[in-house]
Amino acid sequence: MTDKVSTSLTTTGIKIEAEGGSASRLGHALADAISPFTELLGTLGDQVQTFRVHRHTKLLETLHRAHRIRRELGIEDSPVSTKFLVNWIEGASTEADEDNELTELWANLLAHAPKAFSSNHALFVDILRKIGPQEARIFQQMVCPEIEEDHRASVYESIYEFRDAPIGWVKHILDQAISTPIKIEKFMRNRQKIYKKLSDQFHSSGSTILEFEIYDVNKSEIGNTSAIMSMDEGYYKKFGEEETLNSFDILKHLGLVDFETHVFDIEGIVIDAKMSTFFVGASVTPFGAKFTEACIPDRAIDRKREP
Repeated sequence: MTDKVSTSLTTTGIKIEAEGGSASRLGHALADAISPFTELLGTLGDQVQTFRVHRHTKLLETLHRAHRIRRELGIEDSPVSTKFLVNWIEGASTEADEDNELTELWANLLAHAPKAFSSNHALFVDILRKIGPQEARIFQQMVCPEIEEDHRASVYESIYEFRDAPIGWVKHILDQAISTPIKIEKFMRNRQKIYKKLSDQFHSSGSTILEFEIYDVNKSEIGNTSAIMSMDEGYYKKFGEEETLNSFDILKHLGLVDFETHVFDIEGIVIDAKMSTFFVGASVTPFGAKFTEACIPDRAIDRKREP
């Protein structure tokens, strides 16, 4: 006889049935793992619908991780909405064994799920089902940058920062560094100082910079490799340029990030040169901040931004 585990939603809750020795052990393990998250687990009741559990062992791993998160954070075991739990079980069980980043997001989502049904959490399940490991890694790098923790903005402080503020930042920092117009040669000597100020500003705001370049428009065209100053955060090198841009497009489509390109001229800084900037970057949306709080909760801590 082939070992088989089936999982169903009933009028009284979730029903797990197992046939065969190893399947029976797995079925009992699943029942034990799911039970803290629902008051309705059992083998009773009239079946309403059968829902698919794609990888029982992966589901069990994710449930155990959610338990550990609750214990580590001192979260008391309490049931969650059955409507949410059914969709969570179906989604979490689809992940491949090697997709540890997504497993962690699924586990956090369950561990922090409220008892009452939450439309946001239902949408977060849909998002996790739609993104792949690369989108998960890119989003986590975006909200958990590799900079000193005390200099990070909280995810709520960084909402729409890249959409609303960067042009003003660049102009302000250049005005501070260069009080009167200078020749291009002097600008080049001071560019490391300017670069450091710009980098610190972008990082402390919680913005993500994929590309940032300053050009002398009289000598080059935007988009070529002859920028007189450039900076990035290594996304293209780590993930590939096309893959990174595609992942940010997906995250934007799902409502998690605001992904923008800015191009503007800088006047009154360099004598006999027309300076222009081109930069591509992103920051989280309000919905993205809520997603972070649910799935990457340590990054949603309200932390005072350094001046």
